[in-house]
Amino acid sequence: PDAEAARDILLQALSAVRCDDCGASPAQWCSISLGVVLCPDCAGCHRSLGTHISKVRSLTLDRVELPSLMLLASLRAVG
Repeated sequence: PDAEAARDILLQALSAVRCDDCGASPAQWCSISLGVVLCPDCAGCHRSLGTHISKVRSLTLDRVELPSLMLLASLRAVG
């Protein structure tokens, strides 16, 4: 598949993953610097740490680059 189709498949698979910090579902956010998926509450905590520690992105609102999505998926063996 092309890059956009692969991106869509990975986003769909990651949408079923629980938050790596607290276990809540659904995890709609991620820290691209730490390689974790996060619920909205934990994403807020990570944002308060500063971007030098945790770069938080929304899986639905932001455009997360394909290599970052592939890393997140491979760490969870999804997709």
